[in-house]
Amino acid sequence: MKRLAQLRSWSRWVTNRSRLESEIDRELQFHIDSYASDLMQRGLPEGEAMRRARIELGSLESQKSAIRSSVGLRLWDELHTDVRCSFRMMRRNPGFTFVAVATLALGIGADTAIFSVVNAVLLRPLPYPHAERLVWLSERAPGLPRLFVSLANFDDWRVANSVFEGMEAFRTIDVTLASNGEPQRLAVRQVTAGLFPMLGVKPILGRPLTAQDDRPDAKPVVLLSDSMWTREFSRDPHVLYRNLLLDGESYMIIGVVPTSRCHLSWRQVDVFTSLGRMQKRIGGPEHRDGHSRVWAYARMKPEVTLEDARSDMSSVARRLEKQYPTTNAGAGVNVDRLLEQSVQGVRQPLLLLMGAVVLVLLIACTNVANLLMSLAVARRRDIAVRSALGAGAIRLARQHMCESVSLALLGGGVGLIAACCATAAISHLASASVPRIEDVSIDQPVLFFTFGVSLLTGVVFGVFPALIAYRTDPNQVLKDTGNSYGTGLMRGKVRSFLAAGELALSLVLLVATGLTFKSLIHLLDADLGFQTKGVLTASLSLTSSKYNNDLPNRRKFAQDFVAQLFRPLSKDLPITFATVEKLGTIFTMSISATAIRLVEYGSYPAMLICNSATGVNGMLQARR
Repeated sequence: MKRLAQLRSWSRWVTNRSRLESEIDRELQFHIDSYASDLMQRGLPEGEAMRRARIELGSLESQKSAIRSSVGLRLWDELHTDVRCSFRMMRRNPGFTFVAVATLALGIGADTAIFSVVNAVLLRPLPYPHAERLVWLSERAPGLPRLFVSLANFDDWRVANSVFEGMEAFRTIDVTLASNGEPQRLAVRQVTAGLFPMLGVKPILGRPLTAQDDRPDAKPVVLLSDSMWTREFSRDPHVLYRNLLLDGESYMIIGVVPTSRCHLSWRQVDVFTSLGRMQKRIGGPEHRDGHSRVWAYARMKPEVTLEDARSDMSSVARRLEKQYPTTNAGAGVNVDRLLEQSVQGVRQPLLLLMGAVVLVLLIACTNVANLLMSLAVARRRDIAVRSALGAGAIRLARQHMCESVSLALLGGGVGLIAACCATAAISHLASASVPRIEDVSIDQPVLFFTFGVSLLTGVVFGVFPALIAYRTDPNQVLKDTGNSYGTGLMRGKVRSFLAAGELALSLVLLVATGLTFKSLIHLLDADLGFQTKGVLTASLSLTSSKYNNDLPNRRKFAQDFVAQLFRPLSKDLPITFATVEKLGTIFTMSISATAIRLVEYGSYPAMLICNSATGVNGMLQARR
């Protein structure tokens, strides 16, 4: 209760300071007048009575200070005075203030901008309910740490596991949309019916996929992404039950999915269809060794840990290996958190960049600390006079600390404005290479981070000037008529320490930057084992409805395509073909009836890889 009453008094004082100060003045004046009246009744003159009353009660300011201390406001008053003195110092030294604030704004702004990226990409949960329980499933084999999932194995995982409350799969392919205008290439994601419900994503128009849509004999239906709905149909609410011609097959539109609420890889998809309809083509026991671009998500049960899930899926993989030794020998299952898997390619670069900007901030701190030390030395007589008048060493040190923190907070405010501009530029430049970069924003965690970094920065570079103020001997300073005090032993050691620290931090930053550039140069100059100069790559996807399981027609198409492509170079050179029927591991999945066709035009060789499952996917190579 005492603490509550003190807090209530403190809040009243802060919010009604001027009124309470007037009340205190009136109260003290009432006591003086009452005591003086008593003395006048004893026979003293009015003037003498007032004088004795003031002497008896003591200094009014001392009495006010005692009252403030009784409600815990003395420290508040001193801090308020220190802040006013800090801003007065800044106004008196505009050049110093500009340099210090600009230096701190550079360091704090860089830290804030990079932390906003780290927060959005690495720390912020995925935009799904209970996202921490979502995991990414993939297969592994001897020599291949990560493989697409066999649809047949996925079906067995679903039945045999005991740690997931849901497991769904998806596969991304490209299809051709035939419309009134030019044909378009669309990114299509074939998904199992329960995937969107597992992610907590509901259609904004129409209905989701159902178990009836997810069967091999189901009618072809499609869900539009909201970006596709906006781009092609201008968000027309009557788009439902229209037909889309995808790879020559008619699909009925049954709904629109808000992919803008999903993470990046899902925002790049145009339409969604059923994966279950592909069961006869890529699933079943006859395709157990086929890894046709399928990935899987799963949601762990509330009481299950990641290690429990990995252990359970390892047991399932061992049982499948015993059951299917021909196709599953040495096969395993990778279970990774969905967030970690989504950002694994950018985690280390972002953390490295965060470390670099922290070093930049430390260098900025040492620079400002040196500036504040120089200012403290120039103000040593002012410090000595205040000390001689009764200011304690801790009080003086606290004032210098308050000045440094005020500078840091001002620099943090300017840095925050710079970070807002920087994050917009970073989001635009890295939109194609960094997942979740579109989620970068200056939100509440970033604001708290900026405030915390600013406060810590002010404390770090304010320690040394505060230490000088604490160790100041007023007698020595007031007797000193020259500048000898400014070159004292302690100040020399501190400035040497700061200079050495700044040099060390700069060297670390420069060496790390140099090593990074050297690694990049080595990567660019690495011998890939083949000639890359003048090499062109291209890929084709033939419609499955026309070319599926039709190797002669695909070969004829490839021959005609290459002949047309190289006709400008030569009209009479012959075209020859060499075929290899099995080449699964190059694509990290098993491919049947895969052909490599070698085309020779004298000194202009070219190679076309034909994949029977997806049409023609490969490389055209020409030396110039």
